[in-house]
Amino acid sequence: MERHPRSNRQLTVSMSDGIVVIATPAEFDLDATEALLRTVGAAVTTGETVMLDLDPARRWDPDRWPHRAHYAEHDVIEAGRSASAIGPGFLRLETGGETWTLDLVRHRFCRSASAVDPCFVTAPSWTAIRAAWITSDRTTVLTRAGTYVSVPSVWVPAAAGAVDAA
Repeated sequence: MERHPRSNRQLTVSMSDGIVVIATPAEFDLDATEALLRTVGAAVTTGETVMLDLDPARRWDPDRWPHRAHYAEHDVIEAGRSASAIGPGFLRLETGGETWTLDLVRHRFCRSASAVDPCFVTAPSWTAIRAAWITSDRTTVLTRAGTYVSVPSVWVPAAAGAVDAA
């Protein structure tokens, strides 16, 4: 029986300071993207906060992580809106007021008024990110410039096997 080398598309899940930390792989296929979506969805459904570590070379200080804050009542997601895998390494967040596209391979995201195919997003529209924190109702990213950007969101995966065509 031939043994195959381990895939470099594996997620690494750990706990730090009460937060589920997921280190993302260098490469994503669609299975890894959907596994990440399901893992985050399962964790936040149980009340956990998840950190996507997109910069494993950096040592994170838990005291500097964003902490839960009180958000305005208008930060409510419309029913049925959630995170979805739209391709290998790409996730879409429907947020009620805008759409976020996360590129987990290149560690960046973009915001748009409506869903957009990542192939048509120009370079200046992407913002480089180091990490993302996800709760049951909010996603916060840390940009390479050191700014936190936050939006109401729901990370509940769509029906199994359903992939949104970008």
